[in-house]
Parts: sequence; structure tokens; C-alpha cells
Amino acid sequence: MNEFLIVLLNRNKSSPILWSIYSLTNSKNIISGEFNGWENFIELTKYSKKREVCLLVPSSNVFLSYVTLPISTSRPLKEIMSYLLEDNLAQDIEELHFSILRQNHHGGFVCAIDKKLLHNLLFEFKKLGIKITKVLPDVLALPENDGLTAIKLSGEEWIIKKGQYLGISIYSDWLQELVNSNWVKQGDNYISLKSYTELPELTFNKNQIWETSKKTISTMELLSQGAFQTECNLLTGVFKPPLSFFSNWKVWYKVFAVIILFIAMLLTNHILQILKLNTQAESYRAESERIFFLSLPNKDKISDEKYFRDQIQNEINFFSIDKNKNINILEWIADLTKSLQEKDKIWLQNIKFDANRQEMRIKVNSKDFQSLEKLRIELSNQFNVEQGQLERSTNDIVNGLFLLKK
Repeated sequence: MNEFLIVLLNRNKSSPILWSIYSLTNSKNIISGEFNGWENFIELTKYSKKREVCLLVPSSNVFLSYVTLPISTSRPLKEIMSYLLEDNLAQDIEELHFSILRQNHHGGFVCAIDKKLLHNLLFEFKKLGIKITKVLPDVLALPENDGLTAIKLSGEEWIIKKGQYLGISIYSDWLQELVNSNWVKQGDNYISLKSYTELPELTFNKNQIWETSKKTISTMELLSQGAFQTECNLLTGVFKPPLSFFSNWKVWYKVFAVIILFIAMLLTNHILQILKLNTQAESYRAESERIFFLSLPNKDKISDEKYFRDQIQNEINFFSIDKNKNINILEWIADLTKSLQEKDKIWLQNIKFDANRQEMRIKVNSKDFQSLEKLRIELSNQFNVEQGQLERSTNDIVNGLFLLKK
């Protein structure tokens, strides 16, 4: 979102309430206004649509402090911070909601606010359909300077910020007391103050510098910038809004899109591989069946894969070795195949193998006598060849017979 609705509440429910819409694009308020009391929150309904809403609660209704963890404890700050602050609070800790603004190994900055007040405030906006995304003490929305930062609100109330996470609300009559207090000192040195509202007449101590900013800026303009920039939020624990998938969709949709695209690519590639393998398997199966029926013409069907494997293995065993003569029939056929390769003018008619006599008779056809002579020479490289009578048939085909021995 590029626009935020900032609402500055007053300690009195019937007092005027300031509001503004801060534009992230323009880095300034694009519209602001004022209405009287909580009962007129409904006026914000039209401005809250499609915008994040931040409430600035009065600093007089909160307690800001730094809490130091005892050396002896191993428990986290969130479990014991309320007990560590108990002596400094005028209200029962069970009635307060505590939020850690910032912490380190030694302790942390903590804010306490009345549970009932915060609950009622959120309930009023919920009834109007307005979702609150941030609640912040108004003093923490002030800009950070090297020293203290101050501004005067309605009436005689001032808010003064110290550092990034501390601040107070004080009336004009008490400013002089503050000037002389240790709260505005760091060690023995006074902390300088920059006010965005003209300061009243005060008596300062030596080397104490309180000055009014030369820059003129409205209260809401100043607080709106700080409210957007700070990460502090009192909506913690039981008040923390539930995570919404759709509210974070704009942040994560590109990541989800890349993940989904990657998964889709993997699935597509996997499916293509399966289809390719299935096609190859079908091709191999078809070729295996063709060879099976060609080699075993007395078989007319294949019942299952086991039957197929058993029949092929039986034929291989039958033709492989004659145990009595120690003859490998397949070796003879392999050698014959070598001799017949690239003999496109030779047609093999039949083969007869006699294991007892250890010889093979082949009958071939050819277009001419020269091709048969070349075949005889080629066979001589693998076998002892005896050529039978050659004769030409009536259709000019030459018939030849060869007796092969090892």
C-alpha cells in the first residue's frame, strides 16, 4: 500500500481527534481533518478503505521504560518484564498489556498500556469494519534528533521524545520542573532539545540548550512521517492481528509463481520422460513379438511375459550347444551370417544342420554364377566348403548348394 491513514487520539474521548492520510509516493500528507470524540469514528470509514490504519494513542495513557534483565535469570524478557516493572506502576500488572519495542542481551525497551483501553479502542473500529494494523504512542512518532524532540499538542499538553523508544507527556506548567530534572541529563551533561512548537519562557541551566526549530510543520505532518517510519507496534501478544495469506500475497506471489512454474516444469519433464519410455517399451515389445513369431512359426500367441521368456530361453538352449559333440550351433549361424552380409544378389532358401556329421548344408539362389562364386570364396574364410552342382532354373535363377564343415 502507498497510503496510510494516521489517527491521533486524545486522552479525553470527547476531545477533538486529528487524522491525516500519508502518501508514501509523495512523502507527505495528501489530506487531513478533524472530528470530535470517539462517537464520530465513523467519519474515518471512507478514508480507511484499501489503506493501512495507524492509531497514535496519548502518551499519558502508556508507560515507557527500559528494563534491565537480572544477571541471575535465564528467563526471556517477555516472561518477566511485567514483574520487573511492578514497583514503578500505579496500576495492577494484570490489567496492563506489555509490548517489547526493542531488546538485547541485557534487557529491552518496554511499553505498557491498559488492556481494557486498548481492547475498547480496537472494538470501536472493528464495529465500523476498520482494521487497525498499528498502534503507537504518539510521542514515538516524533522524529529522532541528537537530543530531545518536543511538540505541543492541543491545550497545554507537550510530548517529548528521548532517544528512539522513550518519551513523556507533560503540561506546560511542569516544563520548568523538567528543565531541572535528571530526565533531561546524560550523566552530568544536559541533553539538548529541539521543539517544533515555540517554547514558553523557561529558565535554563548553564550549558543547557533548548531551541525552537526554524522549520514550520504541522502536528499531523510531523507525526505522520514518524508513524510510518517506526517499526514499533503495541499490537503484540493477544492483540496481534492473525496472519492473513491474502494480506501478504503481494509480497510472496512472485516467489509462489516461480515455485509453481518450477514444479510444473519438473512434472512436464517427468511426464514426457514417462511417455518416451512407454513408447520405447511398446516399440521393443512389438519388435520382440515380431522376432518371436518369425523364429517360432509354430507359435500363434504369447500368453504373458514369462511364457515369452521361457520359450525364447528354450530355443536358445536347444540351438546353443550339442553336449555330445560339443558343438555350438549358434556360432555356425553367426559365421554364416557374416558371409552372407551385403550379398544382395543371394537369397538363402534353407539350412540343414547335421550334428552327427558336424556339417551344415545351405541352399541358395542367385541371379548369376559369379555371385555364387563370390559367396563360395567368402564362405571359405569361415568354413571348409564343398560346392554342389549349380543349375539354372527356367526363370533364369541359378540354384546353388554348399556343404560347410568346421
